[in-house]
Order: sequence, then C-alpha cells, then structure tokens
Amino acid sequence: VKKMLEIAGIEVEIANQLDTASLTQELESTASMILLELVTNIIKHAKASKAFLKVERTEKELVLTVRDDGCGFPSLKGDELHTVRNRVLPFSGEVKVISQKCPTEVQVRLPYKERN
Repeated sequence: VKKMLEIAGIEVEIANQLDTASLTQELESTASMILLELVTNIIKHAKASKAFLKVERTEKELVLTVRDDGCGFPSLKGDELHTVRNRVLPFSGEVKVISQKCPTEVQVRLPYKERN
C-alpha cells in the first residue's frame, strides 16, 4: 500500500499500532483489502499529494483511518465507498466519512477478533 502511494507521487505517513499476528486470518485479509481499496481511491480520484494511514486496535475494534489532502467527495449521498461497505458488512462493522472536504478522512471500524 505504501509503495502504491509512493509510486503515484503521494507522500505517505503510516501509523501502525497493531500486531497482525493476533488477528484472525479473515479479519487481517479484510482489513488489507479495505486499505487497498481506500488507497486506490486516493490515487484514482483524490488528486492528493499527501496521505495518512492509521491502523489501531481498541478493546473491541480494529480501527482503520485513511486521510488525504485531496479534493474530497463532491457530495455525500450515503452510497460512497460501496466496495468498502460491502467488505465491512459481514463483520457488522462501520464506515464513516469523517470529513468530505480537504482533508478527506474515512474511518472503518471492525469488531476485533483474536486468532485462537
């Protein structure tokens, strides 16, 4: 993900506060695909020069935060990021567009499941 942004000429800062070894394989895979989708959206649509990615765990959730300094969403209708929302659905998670203008920030919350 970092390499994709760098190749696209977007400066990236990553704050990863998570040991993925504790995640279930399904949750780790889903989180990776969500980050990939959000980063792809930044590259394709945002016209951003900087991006910030944060992965953290609370007591009950895995929280993914993606922010960029791009153009934002033209308007919010509720159906934005449908691919991300579809990935979150089986986990009963949540997708929030925190800010639709510059900076654009999207936060994804997934219930945390530890690997047995």
